[in-house]
Amino acid sequence: MSRRIRWFAVLLLVCGVSAGCARSAATEEIGGDPAVVTPVKGPGNLHRIQLSADGAKRIGLQTDTVRTVPATAQELAANAQNGGAGTQRVPASAQKGGAGTQKVPASAQKGGAGTQLVVANAAVLYDQDGATWVYAETGPLTFRRVRVTISGTNGDLAILSSGPAVGTTVATVGAAELRGSEDGVPGE
Repeated sequence: MSRRIRWFAVLLLVCGVSAGCARSAATEEIGGDPAVVTPVKGPGNLHRIQLSADGAKRIGLQTDTVRTVPATAQELAANAQNGGAGTQRVPASAQKGGAGTQKVPASAQKGGAGTQLVVANAAVLYDQDGATWVYAETGPLTFRRVRVTISGTNGDLAILSSGPAVGTTVATVGAAELRGSEDGVPGE
């Protein structure tokens, strides 16, 4: 019986070492860390977060896309009352090139008249001051926090009056962990 226990112990040891080696190889691509946080030049305290494949798996990373949906007649009327003269402010950092904020015609940003720019509610994070943000993908498994302005919600969608361009991929599941990594929370 003790011989069986010894073989079992050896088997567990071998399996444990093999699992450790496999994990090490998965995180090796960015220096062995599940996430590498790099400051981004420009205004604000923003960072680029690059995940390893293992890091993305550990946080259960899932994404969604900023897109347009048809607006209801009531929403179009409310937009007209609020001075929505066919333009909205979109951070230039969400566009290619440029800094600051620029005005973009609503028809170009939202995909045409009578549509709204939306993102999954799960992608939206609030900071301590109540400002709203999403983590936009800037490269493979690489994200940057981008400010958004929410004008309302519709089910599980946040209606944006400003934010990343249509087609931008944003983190949903795992977004809070990206924020924790950016803020230096241990274990994130």
